[in-house]
Amino acid sequence: MKIYYSNVHNLIEQAGADDAILEDLMKKVDKERIEKAVRFKRLPDKVSSLVGGALIQTALKDYIQESKTQKFSPEDVLDISYVLVENGKPYVKNYPSFHFSLSHSGNYVALVTADIPVGIDVQEERVSDPDKLAERFYSDKENEILRKIEDDEERSHMFFRIWSAKEAYIKMTGYGLQEDLSGFHISFDDMEIRKGSPEATAGYIIEPLPLIGNVLTVCIGERTDNINLQEVVF
Repeated sequence: MKIYYSNVHNLIEQAGADDAILEDLMKKVDKERIEKAVRFKRLPDKVSSLVGGALIQTALKDYIQESKTQKFSPEDVLDISYVLVENGKPYVKNYPSFHFSLSHSGNYVALVTADIPVGIDVQEERVSDPDKLAERFYSDKENEILRKIEDDEERSHMFFRIWSAKEAYIKMTGYGLQEDLSGFHISFDDMEIRKGSPEATAGYIIEPLPLIGNVLTVCIGERTDNINLQEVVF
């Protein structure tokens, strides 16, 4: 498993003062990603989308080079086409075994790749009423965990840990919000997704590194300690 992440805070500030920043980012991504990015109205979303595309370029080049079929220079841009499978999860045409998941929130963009389906979520720790959201979307067990935490800051952080893990799981499966978020729960004791009756393990969660003001979570179907973490600066 490989995790690529980038802090886009400075890029967003620079892009607000210099149009050349966006132009340079567009040179690093495929046409489909450019078309997607320009549809966003907010500058932070444009920058994050382009950085996400650049991370996919970086990861796919690594994947192809590791198969020893081709080498790339940093300036090379792959012509990528995305295909949606039946459940809405995308893959890169001609590379169906290149499993990836992309997420951005706040100051961070993150991508995970693996040889089996995988999901990633980065979540900025900012919401107006986490308790109300938890009551609506979390399982009874998750709400019980939150109620036992007296400190507001600690309870808020746990809310986002749960939320990020749930997002990573539904991105791994590809079913998104078709999945009942309260129909499974997060067990941080053994870092598992639990689902069904009787309960069974539906996925394994990994929190690969702490990020200031954000939570980052990966979900995958098998336990693994083989994790390569790479920060990418644009």
